[in-house]
Amino acid sequence: MHWRNRILERVIMSRIPRSKPVTIKVDAWFISIFSMLFWSYHYTALEILHISSTMILGIELLAVIIPMILTARLEVAYITPLLFWQIFWCATMFNNYYVQSSSYSRPVAFLLVLLLAYGLQFSDQWYRAIIKCVLFFSWEHFILGWLFLLCSPLYRSLIVPLFARDLRPRLLEYHNSRIIVGLCEHYSTSGVYFALACIACFSIWLYDRMNVKKIVALLLMVISLLMTQKRGPLAFMFLSLFLVFLTVNKINAKLVVRGIIALFALVICFLILAQQFPELAIVFERFHMDSGSDLLNGRGELYELALNMFRENPVMGSGWGQYRMYTRLHMGKGLNSTVEFSAHNIYLQVFAEIGIVGGIAFVILLMGGVLITRFVLKKHVAHHAEEKEEGIALCFSLGMQLFFILYGISGNPIYDPQCFIPYFMSLAIPFSVSFRYRHRIEKKRWRGEKPKKL
Repeated sequence: MHWRNRILERVIMSRIPRSKPVTIKVDAWFISIFSMLFWSYHYTALEILHISSTMILGIELLAVIIPMILTARLEVAYITPLLFWQIFWCATMFNNYYVQSSSYSRPVAFLLVLLLAYGLQFSDQWYRAIIKCVLFFSWEHFILGWLFLLCSPLYRSLIVPLFARDLRPRLLEYHNSRIIVGLCEHYSTSGVYFALACIACFSIWLYDRMNVKKIVALLLMVISLLMTQKRGPLAFMFLSLFLVFLTVNKINAKLVVRGIIALFALVICFLILAQQFPELAIVFERFHMDSGSDLLNGRGELYELALNMFRENPVMGSGWGQYRMYTRLHMGKGLNSTVEFSAHNIYLQVFAEIGIVGGIAFVILLMGGVLITRFVLKKHVAHHAEEKEEGIALCFSLGMQLFFILYGISGNPIYDPQCFIPYFMSLAIPFSVSFRYRHRIEKKRWRGEKPKKL
């Protein structure tokens, strides 16, 4: 009778969604994640090398579709915010600046990463892959950034000539100011890369406090972020990490004392390093506003344009991405001008482009992802804290989402591939963890065991 029960168990459990062999799933999803993040971290380099965007998007499409065919784990009826994100983005395609200007790379990339994220939530073998890829590409930018900063002739003679002529004076100005730019066309892009690396290293440290390598890596990435002299990514990264830390840990007197000691040690280390490298302190000087300086760095005019655009069509907006065309009319020399800007505040820009209806939906989707991730993370800490891999992934997901939302106050994360691609991938993590927990609970119930709570 024992063998009959085993056969019956296998038959019934086969109806519960489960993964294909690990070797197939890990390889397939890893290729998808690696290829999508490769484009996120190298889109500037691919542009200056004149690599066809059609070819890149074709490769990305295959990298997304093939794992879904191999794993066959999609459940259309499984409703998550990722499905609403797909509906939201499809709705914006009807009046879209990028589509109208025949610039399909970013709209298609948006759809592909949403499709990939929707597929990832039905797999439970990819948590480590996304963090490894983020760290791998971050170390690449770390090495190249410091190499070009320290070897000035190499950067001036080899890298700068690869960019367009109108960008070269700006890149040389950054380099002369001892700002890490690397292979990016703007130092804010490097700042985002290093901020994401800090979030990944901090997430690993939270669940493996004895990992000295990750502490050293975190400090190196923070120093590199300081060298980009970006205020927004630095401030919002630290605030995101602080909120993640509060979610994972219970506040008590012992924890507060340790935090004060750690903060004091970091300040001492920073003061010592600042004596040798004065460039590290420049970013903090930028927070100080003198009487004749502009704390918003010229963004006040961009905010005012967004408000004016919103007033013209407050309900439905003027169309996704149309703010760039609006800046051509009011800051450039007409529609034929190449002068166009983003608002450096995604909330003002989104409300101006898709109105109150779309703007409210956008904010609800952002906040919904954070609340769900925080809920799953707290449940994990309470009932599954011994499983470090899932805990690290959930911490990274929450940190990435918080950084995305906060950085949207002064940046353009929803419009930049270096932000929205890792954001939507991280958004799939809590649903993937929940999917895995449900599978375990059903399996234990069938065997007569008492399952843990989610």
